[in-house]
Amino acid sequence: MLKSYLKTALRHMGKHLTYTLISVIGLAVAITCFLLINLYVFDELSFDKFHKNGDRIYRVAETIEHNGVIHAALSSLSVGPQMAADYEEVESYVRFMNMGQKLTVKVGDQIFREENFWRADRTLFNIFSFSLLFGDPQIALAAPKSVVLSEELAIKYFKDASLAVGNELFIGNSLYNVTGVVENQPGNSEIQYNAFTSINTIPAQQMQALQADWFRLAAFTF
Repeated sequence: MLKSYLKTALRHMGKHLTYTLISVIGLAVAITCFLLINLYVFDELSFDKFHKNGDRIYRVAETIEHNGVIHAALSSLSVGPQMAADYEEVESYVRFMNMGQKLTVKVGDQIFREENFWRADRTLFNIFSFSLLFGDPQIALAAPKSVVLSEELAIKYFKDASLAVGNELFIGNSLYNVTGVVENQPGNSEIQYNAFTSINTIPAQQMQALQADWFRLAAFTF
C-alpha cells in the first residue's frame, strides 16, 4: 500500500515539476529560517549563564534627573562601596572601567596595540566565574599595577601561558606586574576582555575625586 502511494506521489510530482520545486524550496527555506532563529535565540538566552552565582549577580543602572532624564548602565565609583555599606543583602561588588581603545602594550622590545583592557576590583573572581588558569584569584588584582592577561594574550606575549606570571610589561607608560592568566573570554559573555588591571592602580587623589562625584558615570558596577 505504501509503495503504491509513493508511486502515485512521485508521478504527481513529475507532472507538476514547477509546483513541486517551489513547494520543496519553500519548505527548505522555512525549515532553515526556523533553525537559524532558534540558534540565535538559544545563543542570546545563553549569555552569562555559565556564572555559578548568575542568579545573584545584578548590574547597577542609574537614572539621573539633571537637565532631563538620563538612563545609563554605568554608575559612579561610589555606588558599589556605598551599597555594600548600607545594605547587608549586598555581599560584595565589583566595578569595571574600560581603559580605552587601542592601548599601547610593550613587552620587552615588542610593541602591541590592544583593546578590551579593564580596570577591576580584586573581588572580580569571587563574583564572576571566569577561570583563572594561573595565579591566585584572591590576590591577583589586589596590588596596584597588577594585570591579569587572557590566555590568548599570555601566549602572544610570552609564548607559553604558564610562564606569564611574574613577568612585567608596560601599558602605556606604566609598568605592570603579570599576576594571573584567565581563560579566554567566552563568546556568550557580556564582559568582553583581553586583560584586567587592578582598579587601585588609579592614584589615591584621583580615586577620591572620582568617588566624590556622584554624577560621573565612570564604571559598570555589579
